Amino acid sequence: MRGRNGEHEPTPEHEPALENGPAPEHEPTPGSFDRWRDLLRSESERHDPSEEVMWARVESAMAEPHGGSARRRRRVALRVAAAAVATAAVIGSAVAMRLTGPDRTPVVPVAEGTGTPRTKPSSPGAATPTEGGSPKPGPGGTTTSSSSSPASSPTSKSTRTPVNSDGAVAATASLDPNSSAYWAQHNIVLNVRQPLDRLAVTIRIARTGKVSPTGSWLTLPASDFEISTGNAGDDVVYRWTLRAGRSVPVGSHTLAAQYNRGAGHDPRKDTFTVTATAGEKQATLSGHF
Repeated sequence: MRGRNGEHEPTPEHEPALENGPAPEHEPTPGSFDRWRDLLRSESERHDPSEEVMWARVESAMAEPHGGSARRRRRVALRVAAAAVATAAVIGSAVAMRLTGPDRTPVVPVAEGTGTPRTKPSSPGAATPTEGGSPKPGPGGTTTSSSSSPASSPTSKSTRTPVNSDGAVAATASLDPNSSAYWAQHNIVLNVRQPLDRLAVTIRIARTGKVSPTGSWLTLPASDFEISTGNAGDDVVYRWTLRAGRSVPVGSHTLAAQYNRGAGHDPRKDTFTVTATAGEKQATLSGHF
C-alpha cells in the first residue's frame, strides 16, 4: 500500500506492536467460555476464596523493583485486581449454582420446641392453702404463730365431728385435709347463732408419736382473746379465752391448732371443749377429732 509520497505503508495486520503496549486481543468463543467456566468451577470447589490472599497478590504486584516504569506497575496492578474480582464473582456464581442446582435442595432449619408442657388450668374457685396447711384467716382474723409443714400425704383424710346445740352456738371438729404423717392441724369451726359474751375453746392433743406444737391461729381478732399453748400431763393443750368486755359476733369462725407428729399418733384420741354464754343461755360442747 502506497502513501502520499509514493512510499509503501504497512498494512494494519502487519503494523508492529508498540513496546509495552497491550497484548493483542482474541475474539472469545463459546467453547472458551465453557472451558474457563469449568476450570473456575473446579478451582472454586477445591479452594476456599480468601480476601486476604487476593489483596496480598495486588500489593505484591504493586511492589515492583524501582527500575520498572510507573505505567507498567499500574497496568499490572489493575490486571491483578480485575482478575481477583472476576475470580470472586465466578466463585460466587459457582457456589450459587451448587446450592440451587436440580440436585441441591437448600435445607431450611426448623426451630426446636421448648419442650415445656402446658400447665393444666386449675378448676375455678379452687382454694389455695396458706403456709402451714391452713386457710388464710378472714378479715379481722389473726395468726398467733406460723410454721412450715411437710407436703400433704395423699392418704390424709379429713374427719368431721359436728356437735350441735339448741343454744347459741354449734361446733364442728375436723382434721385438716392438708395434714400428713409428720404434720397435722385440728380445726374447730363455730357456728354462732347469737352474739357471745363469753367463750372458751380448748384443744387437747395426745403426746404420742413425737407430737410437738408448731402454732395456732383463728379468724377472730387475736387481741380479743387470751391465747396459750403448753404441756399438761400427757397432752399438748391449746386454749383461747375471750377477754372480759369483748364479744363474738354471729357467723362462722375457725380456730386451729398445728403440731408435728409421728407415725404413732392417732388424732381420734385428741379432744376439744367449747364453753359459750349468750346472755342467760349457756352451752358446753365437747368431742373427739
